Amino acid sequence: SVVMVAQLARPAALDAAALERFFKGEPTQTLARQIGVVWYPRGDRGSPSELALIWSKRDEQEAVGALFSGLVPAGEPICNHLVFATSDELNQRLRQTCLGKAPSLLQAAPPVAGGFKEPLSLALGLNLGQLLKQLSHDAYLGEQAQQKGPPAEVLEMEKQLAELPYLGLRGLKQGDALAPGGFRS
Repeated sequence: SVVMVAQLARPAALDAAALERFFKGEPTQTLARQIGVVWYPRGDRGSPSELALIWSKRDEQEAVGALFSGLVPAGEPICNHLVFATSDELNQRLRQTCLGKAPSLLQAAPPVAGGFKEPLSLALGLNLGQLLKQLSHDAYLGEQAQQKGPPAEVLEMEKQLAELPYLGLRGLKQGDALAPGGFRS
């Protein structure tokens, strides 16, 4: 999976006129919001990628839902956040994570969990081993006419890929620049 978290200063009102003024660089009252994006890419065109948007301001459900109308709202907040995903199934998986019934980044290796807990303005996390393993597995099966499973050498490659570390890049806004940082498992 790929995870991005960010602190964004956006117009206090999320209507079309305020967003247009903001992106034109016109003076607009802003408000800081925390967002997260979780992406599960796939290596086969027949298997759609999964994406979820996690939004910190619960009172903005209607406005955010209108901006991201192609995503399915979770209904009730998940861990006190609005969640919009490509499917109800992904919303449910995120709900299970919130309830402690599925793994969470907070339970990851200490350097990874700690990396996301450090002060940040923007962070990107890649579970590199699992990501490459899933993409190669999907791509191999997508190319096969018969889905009987990959041969031993592909399974060995997937095993080796799964051992790659979790990588995180982090930036903290300082003036007009991002002070870089990073973490890994």
